[in-house]
Amino acid sequence: MSLINWGNGSEGLDRRFNNVLERFFDSPRARSLAERFDTSINPSIEVTENDNEFNVHAELPGMKKEDINVDINNDSLTFSGESKAHNDYKDENVRYSERRYGHFSRTVPVPENVDKDKITASFKDGVLDLKMPKSAHSTSKAKKISVN
Repeated sequence: MSLINWGNGSEGLDRRFNNVLERFFDSPRARSLAERFDTSINPSIEVTENDNEFNVHAELPGMKKEDINVDINNDSLTFSGESKAHNDYKDENVRYSERRYGHFSRTVPVPENVDKDKITASFKDGVLDLKMPKSAHSTSKAKKISVN
């Protein structure tokens, strides 16, 4: 029979227990479970650039343009809104749903060479397009941008 040295008191046991928990919660399976139960809305974005402007394309399926806000403040542009649950199923019980509802907010940095007074936003087919024209000079101030 061999004896295991657990250290002074319960410190060694605590350390081993913590190691087991850390390995479990850092595993791919634990991350998969966390993603499955994450109910927050985080719109996917794509940022492109050409000679004249930067473009931000954000996927907002099921949204209406009236529910989207776009603001610029100094060197960051924030779009936010709320995805509302539908009551289309009056006589049915929803048994399973992967749809997400609630408030969202996403902020992207605005490059220094963007003319902040000429930023535009449009919304079509569930995609928010933000156009940020390039300029040699720009000002830093807060501004509300309307979505067309």
